Amino acid sequence: MQKHSIAVLSDVHSYYQELKCVVEHCLSNGVTDFIVLGDVVYGGSEPGKSLELLHSLNTLAWIRGNTDDWVIFEEKWKEAWEAGHLEEGNNKNHSLSNDEVTFLRNLPICQKIELDGYQVTCCHGSPKSNKEGIEEYIKSCSLNPLDSDLLLCGHTHKPAIFEHEGVIVFQVGSTGIKNTHTDDKLNYGLIEISEDEIKCSQVYINFK
Repeated sequence: MQKHSIAVLSDVHSYYQELKCVVEHCLSNGVTDFIVLGDVVYGGSEPGKSLELLHSLNTLAWIRGNTDDWVIFEEKWKEAWEAGHLEEGNNKNHSLSNDEVTFLRNLPICQKIELDGYQVTCCHGSPKSNKEGIEEYIKSCSLNPLDSDLLLCGHTHKPAIFEHEGVIVFQVGSTGIKNTHTDDKLNYGLIEISEDEIKCSQVYINFK
């Protein structure tokens, strides 16, 4: 079996140039497929171009994040505003077309897929909520009902890989925003599947 390389992208937040840099790195390093874990919009100024670029890729799963909800659901925007999560002057509509809004609304918050025989659960925050981090989730919920080999998540912008209840938890940082958790670098997750193993690793990219 030839090695299968899948990139896991999360928390783009409308930063198109950063996303473009990451995607180019992926494609030049043998990545053939992509998984998108949400929060594609809200933050930067180019949500449409970010969505267009992601649509051009071969995506195996695409999840709706909590900031996607802020932009496309009026009540979620109000909740986020009242909670103090929104930036003054950041436009709710983000110039998204009706088709783009419909696409985002129809995305799941959790999706289970099969990758070369491995069962993979994809979510933004946790399997039950795109507002809850995975570390909070596993304090009160078991991963056993997911019946998965691998759990993919984002949300916190804090990359991590650990095992819990026999499941590999692969938490990806931010593809669009540099932060102290990633040593001021952009981040994406890389899954490499060969004949007898699955390997998960974090990839960090300098972006000026």
